[in-house]
Amino acid sequence: MIALITDFGYTDHFVGVVKGVLKSLDPGAEVVDISHSVKSYSILNAQFILYSSYRYFPEGTVFCVIVDPGVGTERKGLIAADGRYFFVMPDNGIISAVITDTMKLYHIDMAPFKNASSTFHGRDVFAPVASGLSRGTPPERYGKPADSVVTAPFPRYTAAPESMKCGIIHIDKFGNAITSLPVNTIDFEACSLYSVSSGRYRFKSICVRTYGDLFKGQCGIIRGSSGFIELALSMSSIAEKHRMSIGDQLTLRPLSTTRAPAP
Repeated sequence: MIALITDFGYTDHFVGVVKGVLKSLDPGAEVVDISHSVKSYSILNAQFILYSSYRYFPEGTVFCVIVDPGVGTERKGLIAADGRYFFVMPDNGIISAVITDTMKLYHIDMAPFKNASSTFHGRDVFAPVASGLSRGTPPERYGKPADSVVTAPFPRYTAAPESMKCGIIHIDKFGNAITSLPVNTIDFEACSLYSVSSGRYRFKSICVRTYGDLFKGQCGIIRGSSGFIELALSMSSIAEKHRMSIGDQLTLRPLSTTRAPAP
């Protein structure tokens, strides 16, 4: 199985061509689309999508992550193997979301890909490498062990009793804003009401178990299914209401130790 994560979207031909290459090299390959809607050029958003999905796939899956703002530059291509999965991607920090101390890392040798387009390594480099790995080719055939890789720590946050600082790492289709705060950083019983602020907006938010616990127009703090704190409205987009963006830096401060009243 080869699982794809890209920022290509579906307006252009890029996704179809990558899948065409994979099926040409191995007609029997099972190709799964995790997401092609990663925010353009966003290493952070790609990290969230990979982190939130990879562990639910069967052993042997090759994750091909093509979010590559440095395509065609001196940035290197990367293969990572953790004994259960393979990861193929540019060496631009995305791997930090899933890296372990025992993971084996390889930089892809570009010599066999001398005719690769300088703007489409997803088609000409990463897809062929992912296909080879899925067919049992050892990663050593594609490159040498990497002495070091680019890092981008994930998730990034700070938590103290008086305030927590984090970022927005994803905005889902429903307009919920997923933050970089792990769900265990907020004790819902100790404090149920917080102020949420960034450079552009400020609002109060109440801790609830699920979206349905919110009244219309009430902002909620929810323990999301991916293991991170979410900010949400009931059947409405909190991201649209407050003009939120992936990468926004937030500060959460406790306001009350009692349950906030309904608006």
